[in-house]
Amino acid sequence: MTRRTSIVGSVNYSYAQKYNLDLNYNLDGSTSFGSNNLFSPYYSAGISWNANKENFFKNIPWVNVLRLRGNIGITGNQNFGNVSQSVFNYNTDINRFGQGISLSALGAPDLEWQRTRQISVGMDATLFNNKLNVQLNAYDKYTDPLVAVTLPSSTGLSAYPFNAGTLDYKGLESTISFSPIYRPQDRIVLTFGITGSMMKAKYANFDNKLNSLNNEMRESNALVRYRDGYSPNSLWAVRSLGIDPTTGREVFLTKSGQQTFNYNSDDITSVGNSQPLAEGILRSTFAYKGFTANVMIRYILRKDNFNTALFNKVENISKDNVENNQDKRALYERWQQPGDVTQFKAISITNTTPMSSRFIQRENSFSGESINLGYEFRNNRWLDQAKLSSLRINAFLNDIFYTSTIRRERGIDYPFTRSVSLSLNATFK
Repeated sequence: MTRRTSIVGSVNYSYAQKYNLDLNYNLDGSTSFGSNNLFSPYYSAGISWNANKENFFKNIPWVNVLRLRGNIGITGNQNFGNVSQSVFNYNTDINRFGQGISLSALGAPDLEWQRTRQISVGMDATLFNNKLNVQLNAYDKYTDPLVAVTLPSSTGLSAYPFNAGTLDYKGLESTISFSPIYRPQDRIVLTFGITGSMMKAKYANFDNKLNSLNNEMRESNALVRYRDGYSPNSLWAVRSLGIDPTTGREVFLTKSGQQTFNYNSDDITSVGNSQPLAEGILRSTFAYKGFTANVMIRYILRKDNFNTALFNKVENISKDNVENNQDKRALYERWQQPGDVTQFKAISITNTTPMSSRFIQRENSFSGESINLGYEFRNNRWLDQAKLSSLRINAFLNDIFYTSTIRRERGIDYPFTRSVSLSLNATFK
């Protein structure tokens, strides 16, 4: 059983439609956290200035809206269940009375609330008689402390929440749209738009609290680590210099910068980041009388991915699954004789290939996320004869194309479809 209580207060003020202020305060109490830290305060404050309402902007006709804003606030996370008390399970397999108990969850009475301080500043602008719309945001999200719920298997406990480390997100977001043709009174509009986001994240203040967990992840070839100064999106592996043309063996790079044929997990380091440099949507909208067209294309720039198709179906092919679907590069692009410059090691080398930077690839991709074409019939004589007030036809194309710098499987381990659909909407009188 989890209980929660909260006291909430807010103040909102606006003056002359120019200056706006919002203040909020929460005092939350919850058994989701340690019994010694039942209550935690949260607050938020935001201000904005509608500059276009000022007198000196009235003589600038091409500025329709210009708003500057900023806010700061503290939020929390309570999705951890009741962690104040230890939980025991009956060992029912001993006898029918359930005698004997085992510890399934260790209580954490000193667990602090996970709190995130968020600061953001931004601008909203509508210019040139609503033809150009710009929204810009810059933010900083700092979580202190984090709540870790995963422990190494050596502890004998599958979950024990404790405070460890901080996480800082800094990012930029933008939405820009421009309508070179903007005649809504004639139902004629052509708009091009782009949304984009950039983000960086960094861990800090772990102070080696998760060393045992990192070591266990290293032994299991996981790509994730919890290390101060690195991102939660960092990819961890041993650096690789590729395949030696003389022997067909992989050449690794040690932390000291030495070349070696011997893989050593102690040489694992950060070799990439799965957080893209930028991602967003390219959008185009066209409306002419009753015809409408909308195109949305998603883009991803400079994102690092571990290519599991190459790792599992080119080199790590076991005798048990050799008859299953394999990548043709397992046969045609392997090292065969001295002097071959290839991406993959000799097929005669049968030992398991470890994770290395050789399988981490840079992704730049574009995908046709959504295309919509439609036409609405209005004020037609034949509509009156058919007792219809309106009739609209729409065609939808989803994920209709995809192009990427990474060659990998799509739709085998997870659903992927290109869909085309047609809809007819009729309104009768």
